[in-house]
Order: sequence, then structure tokens, then C-alpha cells
Amino acid sequence: MRTSDSSERDDEEPGAWSREFWIAQVVTVATIVATVAFAALSENWKPTPNIAVDQSPAGPAIGIGSEFSEGGPPVECSDNGGLARDCDTLLSIRSELAGADELNWSADIPISEWTGVRVFGQPTRVLAINLTTSGLTGTVPPELGELSELRALHLYGNDLSGEIPLELGLLANLDTLDLGDNQLAGSIPSELGRLSRLVSLDLSANRLTGDLPAQLGDLESLEWLVIAENELTGDVSEVLDSLPNLEYLSVYDNRFNGCVPTALKEVDGFLGDLPFCDAQ
Repeated sequence: MRTSDSSERDDEEPGAWSREFWIAQVVTVATIVATVAFAALSENWKPTPNIAVDQSPAGPAIGIGSEFSEGGPPVECSDNGGLARDCDTLLSIRSELAGADELNWSADIPISEWTGVRVFGQPTRVLAINLTTSGLTGTVPPELGELSELRALHLYGNDLSGEIPLELGLLANLDTLDLGDNQLAGSIPSELGRLSRLVSLDLSANRLTGDLPAQLGDLESLEWLVIAENELTGDVSEVLDSLPNLEYLSVYDNRFNGCVPTALKEVDGFLGDLPFCDAQ
């Protein structure tokens, strides 16, 4: 009997071993396939980078213009009619804007290589001018209003004088206007209230006078308003109450009266001596 039992076990064990062997093989192959697939996916997958948000009062659109990167094939002024007009406009104002400084804007150089000028699009047009802290000592030319596709104008931190030209109100596509830290005088043109796409307006650290134009209350897209360190006067309550999307507001060191609407309590910025309306 013992021999019979042993014989039966010998007959059964190879079958059992075969099943386990094949199961192990299947598991091994599945593991290899899964590993290869994961490696392929990992190679193509890129994690979203952590982007540091600049919370300085320079405005949310401080980088607008930089994304229209330099490089690539040279872009000539004669590439199309619209760009040719943009070139003519910039060449006509080069000396007025630069003052004692120099700009390399020249008909002999592709516009894609002009300092501070960014061109983009089909057809190609001038979309941004970024001459921040470039040593400019001239004025802000009214002809800038002829750049019909301009999205961003950065002239911060120069020594520009004169007044803000009302022609800037013609720039229907403008979303960033940065004229801060210059020597600009006179009043804020009411025509700036026509810039319906404007997101960031910085006129700080100039010598501006007069009231805040009521027309600025029409800038429903405005997120950053920086007008600190001027000599502006009047009641700001009505204008500020008309700006529903403000995220940053800096109005200190002026001669304003009135109050800041209570709805703006959560907005970042510097208000100086202005109280909130519910505190009066």
C-alpha cells in the first residue's frame, strides 16, 4: 500500500509542479510588461513645475513681452504692410523716446533685433515694447498710439519727462501699461479709460497731479492699479468701486480723500492714509 501511495504522489507531483511553474511564468511576464510600460510612460511624463509667483507691486503682467522671445530667423520691416508701418512709427520716435540715450533701432537691422521690441504673430506685428530701466531720458511719444497690435508697454524706471499722451488710449489691444518711476507730470488722461483689455496699470513714482479720471472706472479687466507716490487729488471712492477685478491696489503718498470701498478689503496693496468706507 505504501508503494501504491508513493506511486500516486509521484504521478500527481509533476502535474502540480507544472501548474505552479506556468503560473509563475505568467506572473513574471506580466511583471516585465508592466515595468516596461511604466518606464515608457515615465519617460514621456513631465511633472508640472512649481512656478514662483512674484508678489511685488510690479504688476501681474510684468513678464508680458518676454514670452515673445528673441531668436529664430530675422524679421525684416518689409515682411508685411502692418509691420512696415510699425517700423516706420518706431523709427520716427526713436530719438524722442531715447533722449540722450541711444537705441539700436535702425532700418539696417532686422526689427527682431531691436532693443526691447518684441514681434510675433501671423502676420507679424509689434506686440510688446519692454525698455524697463534702459536709461531713457526723452518723453513718451504720442505716436506710440499708432501701434495698433501692441499688447504691452514697459517704460518703468527711466527718466522720461513730459505728460502721458492721450493717444495711448488708442491702443485697443493693450493689457499692460507700465510708466512707473519716471518724471512724468500733468494729469492722467481720461482716454486711458478706453483700454478695455487693460489688466495692469502702473503710473507710480511720477509727478502726476489732478483727480483720478472717472473713466478709469470703465476698466473692468483691471487687476493691478499702482498710482502711489504722485500728487494726485480728489475722491477715489467712485472709481475704485467700479473696478470689480482688482487684486492689487497701491495709492499711498498722494493727496486723495474719500475712502476705499469695503469690497476691496481682501485686495493686497498699500493704501496710505485712506480708510475703508465702513470705518468712517
